[in-house]
Amino acid sequence: MTKIERSIVIDRPVEEVWEFVHETADNILWQTTLAESEQLTEGPMDVGTRVREVRRFLGLRIESTWEMTEYEPNRTSAIRVSPARSRSTAAIASRRSKAGRGSP
Repeated sequence: MTKIERSIVIDRPVEEVWEFVHETADNILWQTTLAESEQLTEGPMDVGTRVREVRRFLGLRIESTWEMTEYEPNRTSAIRVSPARSRSTAAIASRRSKAGRGSP
């Protein structure tokens, strides 16, 4: 299994970054291959939330659904993506920088 890791420091309060990253409607603003994103479940983001996405990559239209499997606001979240042919997982962790701001 291939593992890809990325880290970034954002000079904004963790809470603000967390809210932006976990707002389904905003995902298209920071995920370059994302063409559509729709939350399928009612209510706020939490464990069990399901989202349908359509991505455009190398001329292909790729539709998938993901489910939130871990959700601790302002700290960590994880998702499981399906269908089976493209099953993958992803996680986001945030922490304050030494200066008290930021979210790597």
